[in-house]
Amino acid sequence: MNKGNSIPTYIVNLARRPDRKEHVLNQFKDKKEFDVRVIEAYEHKIGSYGFWRTITSILSIAKENQHEFVLICEDDHEFTPNYNYKLLNESILAAYALNADLLCGGVSWFNGALPVRENLYWIDAYNGNQFIVIFRKLFDKILDSVFYSNETTDFKLSMLASQKFFIFPFVSIQKDFGYSDVTLANNTPNYISTLFQDSSNAVITLKSVAEFFHKNPAKRCNISFENTSIPTYIINLSERTDRRASIINEFKGKPEFDVKIINAIKHPIGAVGLWRTIQKIIHLAIENEDEIIVICEDDHQFTTQYSKDFLFKNIFEAYSQGADYLSGGSGGIHHPIPISPSRFWGAECLSTQFIIIYKRFFSTILNEEYDESVRADIILSEITSNKAVIFPFISTQKEFGYSDVTDLHNLGSDVVLNLFEKSESKLQRIRLAHNKYCMDE
Repeated sequence: MNKGNSIPTYIVNLARRPDRKEHVLNQFKDKKEFDVRVIEAYEHKIGSYGFWRTITSILSIAKENQHEFVLICEDDHEFTPNYNYKLLNESILAAYALNADLLCGGVSWFNGALPVRENLYWIDAYNGNQFIVIFRKLFDKILDSVFYSNETTDFKLSMLASQKFFIFPFVSIQKDFGYSDVTLANNTPNYISTLFQDSSNAVITLKSVAEFFHKNPAKRCNISFENTSIPTYIINLSERTDRRASIINEFKGKPEFDVKIINAIKHPIGAVGLWRTIQKIIHLAIENEDEIIVICEDDHQFTTQYSKDFLFKNIFEAYSQGADYLSGGSGGIHHPIPISPSRFWGAECLSTQFIIIYKRFFSTILNEEYDESVRADIILSEITSNKAVIFPFISTQKEFGYSDVTDLHNLGSDVVLNLFEKSESKLQRIRLAHNKYCMDE
């Protein structure tokens, strides 16, 4: 790697920000492991563009000096109490061994992460460029790219870097100066520190979830479901005859579902009516002594991935791992992590067009207090940590051009389709990363 033992470190600073320059130089005081050089930032009316221009100038210098990697710091970087040279050096070496493009010292937001080595996490996308190690293999890709005025540096780097990682616990956060020269959203007191704390808490949760399911793998399903049917409750407003015809057609020729149409409870707020209808179904399931039920909204449609065996295998395996409910497909999953070859856990799982609910979860749903702000998918995610989403999705939502529950879905055509496509694409990227970095553990 680089000649010598010091890390080539370039600090980005606007000449008119001497307070930041003093702060960041003080951060590196007495840390001889860094070869520090302050680079005057390229100033532009669009702060992110100016920062990008500065990064490219730094990488041109690094390329000329034949560095294997460089550390680029913004002048609001601040070392955390977790920092030590051993942790940083081992993380850089581990990332380099994994053919990394980029390594972050700490992130204020991330979209998809996996623990791949001790103290090292793969990330799908991130915010937080206050302390980033960029490896040589990414230099030319950055230098040859075009930066558009509507882009941000974080997402541009996320897009260009195929292999991205961060160190955890974080060794770097951003000092809150009460303003930002790059990101306008950060011009709120304590906003940045809250972001980093929330991000750190999310990583802790992911680590805990990964460890739990590693110790509690699903039991193998060796049961024949040839003559099995599952109680299936379909929610439909009586006046929505188009939806009723559509959903009946979806289940045509599928005797594995014992279908019952449930008249939805009407309410001025559609989401309240949906939640009350779900509770109505739970009461019916208890009366019928159901052990497992499927609840469907009338815009559910099966994907080409659906099969009876695939569904029932996942129902059985998820139950063995302690799931309270299982989703057939989601328009958005917050902090997903693979827990089996065909399921993801998520901190928040959106969409309720096809959900499997186990008897052990019935009373929790009935006892949950709610008000007019209720959203069924959010409240289900909040009242249990034991949930999963089948992957690939076996269910999506059909576009009818309107929604009786979610206003977002009334903004135009293909809104719902795009949500599901983006969600499934994200899970596919995480699945590929998991297979690449975690399967040999």
